Amino acid sequence: IALMLCRYFSRALSFSWSDGSNGDSVKVGPSGSFPNQVVYKVTVTDGCSTDSTSVAVNFYPNPSVAIPPINSKGCAPYTLNVLYQSGAGISNCKWNMGDGNTIDTCNSFSYTYKQPGKYFINLKITSSNGGCSASNVLPGEVLVNKLPNAEFIYSPDTGTLLNTLFKFTDKSKENISQWQWTFYNHDGIAILKSSPEQNPFFEFPSDTGIYPVTLIVTDTAGCRDTIRMNVYI
Repeated sequence: IALMLCRYFSRALSFSWSDGSNGDSVKVGPSGSFPNQVVYKVTVTDGCSTDSTSVAVNFYPNPSVAIPPINSKGCAPYTLNVLYQSGAGISNCKWNMGDGNTIDTCNSFSYTYKQPGKYFINLKITSSNGGCSASNVLPGEVLVNKLPNAEFIYSPDTGTLLNTLFKFTDKSKENISQWQWTFYNHDGIAILKSSPEQNPFFEFPSDTGIYPVTLIVTDTAGCRDTIRMNVYI
């Protein structure tokens, strides 16, 4: 805080501050107990007359950013639930979510990360006493994993009543660790068989129709993707 006095007179002015300094300005800092007032007095003389004035300055403490650690991970799109309640005397809370977006709230909220990546959250709070602010990065991180891409091919392209045996080949990407195949009857509801193999064989009933096949893949991070295709006989 700088308290400035300008020279409006042609005569040289001399200054005397209550803290012992004698320049035309003084820098002041917090002193005493928060939030007590500190009064600064200056006496000015031009060699002919003397005048004085005082100003009271209120000093407030910076607010404390008390936040629990966040260590959370999931699969994109991932919704993070933040539990938070600001203390008394806080007028504004601004959350920087680490992906370029901000949220203004002093209460609990949910936020969805649409893209995979590693995110660090920053919280800035402003107090209602003097507008003092403080910010802090939340301990921990938010890790959003990329979804795998489920794909498969099968042969032959079309079955016949004399050949209903098909080979299914997994073409999924992104560190797949588990496979779940489901072979349906031509009604698309009744399950004929399930298989955890990566590249299974399956023989459909000797009956013409369209038989749905579903593959669910799970990667090493626990993220899943599903694909459904039809086999024609």
